[in-house]
Amino acid sequence: IIETILFVRGEPTKLARIVALTKSSEEDVRAALEELRESSKNRGIVLIETNGSYQLGSHPDNFSYIEEMLKNEF
Repeated sequence: IIETILFVRGEPTKLARIVALTKSSEEDVRAALEELRESSKNRGIVLIETNGSYQLGSHPDNFSYIEEMLKNEF
């Protein structure tokens, strides 16, 4: 459910908000976030943490592809 929440929101989401939305303990949410981070580190979408907020984003290794795609679209 956490992956879905982060995907649908599309913006940084505070840990406390994820805890409330999932009706889970902070400990369980932290464990699930770590599992998501590990499982996504070799995929195109990764978990990004910034100042206690979490979001999904494109893998940094794909930057040149994204940059080229956006350049060609605009």
